[in-house]
Amino acid sequence: MDDHGKAERTAEYLPTTWGSELELALEAAFDTLFLAVSSDAPEGHDQVHQLAIEINRVVRSHTSFTRLPHRLVPDPLLNLRGAVKMPVVARSTDLHPTARYRVNYDLLDHRTDLEIPSAGWLTVSAVYREKWREGHRQALAPSHCSTCQVLSQTRTVDERTRDAGVVADVRGKAWKLEGSSVSRKFEGRAPAPTPTYGLTERPALRQPVFNDRVWYDSRDGVLPCGVIPPSEKNTTTLRISNPNLGGFSTVLTAVSARLENISTNNKADFDALALAAGRRLGKKGTFAMRARSYSIDSTDYFVAVPEPEAVAGPFSGKSYHQRSGFPPDFLRQSTIDRDVLEPRPVPHTAWARRAPSSVNTPPKH
Repeated sequence: MDDHGKAERTAEYLPTTWGSELELALEAAFDTLFLAVSSDAPEGHDQVHQLAIEINRVVRSHTSFTRLPHRLVPDPLLNLRGAVKMPVVARSTDLHPTARYRVNYDLLDHRTDLEIPSAGWLTVSAVYREKWREGHRQALAPSHCSTCQVLSQTRTVDERTRDAGVVADVRGKAWKLEGSSVSRKFEGRAPAPTPTYGLTERPALRQPVFNDRVWYDSRDGVLPCGVIPPSEKNTTTLRISNPNLGGFSTVLTAVSARLENISTNNKADFDALALAAGRRLGKKGTFAMRARSYSIDSTDYFVAVPEPEAVAGPFSGKSYHQRSGFPPDFLRQSTIDRDVLEPRPVPHTAWARRAPSSVNTPPKH
C-alpha cells in the first residue's frame, strides 16, 4: 500500500508493508471431541486467531486473539497562534515534530461453558479477557494560562486490562435467570511525562503578578503530567426474564459496580435496576415500556491548596487568602453523583412512530 507519507490517515487500522499472508482453517470431529482452528495473519501487527473445542457436549471452549495497529494523527499546533488575539502571547514547543505515533492493540478473549447432563437447566461459564496497548502517542502539557505555552512530547503507552469472572445461566419452563460477576484490573506501566512548566508571568507584560494564584511553575522543577492511575472494577449483574408473564414479555435487570482508584483509594459506586416489558396490541401494534432507576455515588476528598505570596503588583507580599478573605481550600465533590428515575412508556403502533416524543416521560433526578 502506498500511503504517500500519510499512513495515519490512509491506513489508520491497516498494515502498510508488503509480504505473504498466512491463512489457516482446520476442523476435526471425533466421537467425544470437536476441534476448530482458524488463523489469518496478513502482517505481524494484523492478526486474527480462533480456537474452539467441544468435549462430549459438556465442555465448550472458545478462545480468540486479535491484533491490529492504530496510527494516531499528531497535532502540529499550527492553529494555536491564530486562535488567540493579542496582547496574549501564545507559544508552542514540539519536542518531536517529525514523530509518527502508533499504538499496537492486542486482545485475548476466552470463554468456557460447562453443562452437566444431569442438570441440563444449568450452564456455568468462566470468562477471561486481556487487552494490551503498546506504542507511543502525543502528549500535550498546557501552561497555567492555557493559551500561553503548550508543550508537545512523545509519551510511551504500555497498558494492561484484565477481566476475569463467572457467568451462570439457569433455565426453567418459563423463567430464565442469568447472573455474572466480573472483576477488572487496569495498569499503566509507562511513566508519565515530566515537563517543566513556565514561570508564572503575565504573558504580555512579563511580570510575576500571578504568583498568588498559581500552585507551581518552573521553580518547582519537573512535574508529572497526565498521570494514569491503576484501577480496579467489580461488576455484578443479575437478569430475570419471562417471555409470557400475564401476556407481557418481561425482563428485570439489576447491576451493582464499584470502580476504585488504587493510588488514591477513591471509589465510585453504581447501582441500577431496569425493567422492560412489552406485548402485542391487536394484529398491527406493539406496546413496550422501559423503566430504569440508578444511583452514582463517589468519594469526596479535601483539597489543601498551596498559598504562595504575590511578588509584584498592589498585593505584593500577600497570599490570595489574605487579600480576598476567602480560604482556597475546598471539598471536591463529583458532578456525576446522582439518583435518577426514568419511566419510559414506548408504544410502537403506526401512529406512535410519527410522534414518539409525545409519550416519553422525562427522567426525575
